Amino acid sequence: MKNKQNRSRQGFTLIELLIVIAIIAVLASLTAPALNNVKAKGDMVKDVNNLKNIALACRNYSSDWDGLYPTFDLDEGDGEAAEGETSFGTSTDAFQQLMPEYIDVETAFWSRTKDPERRRPPKIDGELLPEECVYGYAAGQDDSSFSNSPLAFNGLMDGAGVMGEFHPWLKLRKCVVAYVDGHVETNTLSGSAPGSTVKSKDGSIENIFEEMERDDEGKISGGFLDTKSGNVLFP
Repeated sequence: MKNKQNRSRQGFTLIELLIVIAIIAVLASLTAPALNNVKAKGDMVKDVNNLKNIALACRNYSSDWDGLYPTFDLDEGDGEAAEGETSFGTSTDAFQQLMPEYIDVETAFWSRTKDPERRRPPKIDGELLPEECVYGYAAGQDDSSFSNSPLAFNGLMDGAGVMGEFHPWLKLRKCVVAYVDGHVETNTLSGSAPGSTVKSKDGSIENIFEEMERDDEGKISGGFLDTKSGNVLFP
């Protein structure tokens, strides 16, 4: 009788415990990608909102500067740049022109990233630094430029419209872009690895950041960029 009671009080055997642990590990491996995708899509919503705010700030800026979006440094020279050129070397310099009158916090220019130089949120001190900015900017445009020309975008790229290794939406094959007319779209990438490009919504253009060309009849060819490719700035 005593032996039966002892056997009934025994816990799981080692094999049973290992089986339970293995099942938990399998379930975790199955749910982790789904959870990561949910988290990434949540971060993408913030990306969209930030770019909407940046586009709105640019449009408000243009209303004070004869339709021109930030193109030259107001604190330098006579406030003019050569036609089709910009006085900025980085998108950070351009976005600084929006502060504090049009955007008053640096967090509007930052979202979560794996870039080791930009992992920490910005310090709220009124000065935007390169490590506090993740967005790019296409300078030299105004409110009469082609409405579908890229204006602001996640700038962790290796070139105009060419994804870098730290672009946050590579695995999802997405890139969020704000356009000259103020609307924001989530575009599809040509692939899911560094070097992938930003395609047009209808898929007919492999890289919308290529310069746009119009023939005598107004037909568009090339990409959608209504400014020089050299005006595409990164943080």
